[in-house]
Amino acid sequence: MSKERWSAQDLDREGPKETTVRQARIEQGALNFSPSQAGISHYASSMVETSYQSEDAKSKISTYSYRTDMRAKLLQEIDGRTINNLSDLYCLPSDDLEWARLDKQHTAIILGLGGLYPAREEVRAALAPQEGETKRILDLGCGTGTWATEMAREYPHAEVVGVDLAPIPIDNEAIPSNCRFEIDNINLGLPHFSEQFDVVHIRLVGSGLKNFEERMRDIHSCLKPGGIVIWIDADFDLYSTEKFEYHPPGTDDNPGGSWPQRVLQEMRRACLKLGSDLHGMESALDAGLWRDPLMDPETCRTGSLYIPIGSWASQLTELKIHMAVRFRLAWGRRTPVPETRSTQGMPITGERPGSPSKVNYPWFYVYDTEEAALEQAEARKKGKAGTLPPLPS
Repeated sequence: MSKERWSAQDLDREGPKETTVRQARIEQGALNFSPSQAGISHYASSMVETSYQSEDAKSKISTYSYRTDMRAKLLQEIDGRTINNLSDLYCLPSDDLEWARLDKQHTAIILGLGGLYPAREEVRAALAPQEGETKRILDLGCGTGTWATEMAREYPHAEVVGVDLAPIPIDNEAIPSNCRFEIDNINLGLPHFSEQFDVVHIRLVGSGLKNFEERMRDIHSCLKPGGIVIWIDADFDLYSTEKFEYHPPGTDDNPGGSWPQRVLQEMRRACLKLGSDLHGMESALDAGLWRDPLMDPETCRTGSLYIPIGSWASQLTELKIHMAVRFRLAWGRRTPVPETRSTQGMPITGERPGSPSKVNYPWFYVYDTEEAALEQAEARKKGKAGTLPPLPS
């Protein structure tokens, strides 16, 4: 399989190249930034014109960079909101309102986890410095770039790559020198990242993925042997009471049901109609990674993180809850897992100077075995037999 790439200077010298399919990726490397320069790179409009690249049609490798007005290529305006222009499947906006929501969501999740990630010792072992090897972290669906930049600061010896469908809203000077961002559509495959990363983090991208089983294989293949993958995604259901029981959605036949639940159910239905493989995501992550041939089953876990909605900040301190959204987690390390190297002296999430103190969050549950994970998944199905009313004709 042949693959060619052109830099901005190459294109200025040679002019457009022949192509059959334009794919959705932009990276600092394609714009002549070295890894050390990537931290101060930016998505300048009208930087260059559309670049071209030969492609093996069977490989579907997403290695196209763009020239000319990047905003016009990457973003579109619909009903007053800015939407990515690279995937019709992921339809959440990419604008100030959405970035504010994403940052609040980020804060809620790291408070619940007690840091930037679960499996603290496993992550620290995977990223322990090793002579002659560069540690690398991949954040797929990086959103505002907050998680990626925080990881870059926490692990200054590692290189961090954030990938999303749209440019990140971070000022250049705020990006650490060991962090860079790329624009790519994960649905087009990730063979260019094969076996390159010690940590792969994928958070809340499930609604934008087709054929989840295939995407999971692609993503797990990005791991080096011994690397750890961390999946965090949404459960499109709300749960109420201290037992986290399912609360049925409001309908004309059930006006006393939960109307916020109805909103989430309609969002889920819309994602499925657009082609999202939510069913595949839900079953795969709830079942865990124990049966994945690439994963070491001894390191696999699943989890449920319940975050209160509404006035959740006060509920968090008072330990009261009325309705919560669940985030499903799954993680594990790729085989073979090396003997754990010493992590002595490495910073721990939530303990570096200036960071908020760790919260002992009571509604994060970890399941250590496949049997326990499946038992909990089955218990959550209780009361979910009802169906939504048909869509208007």
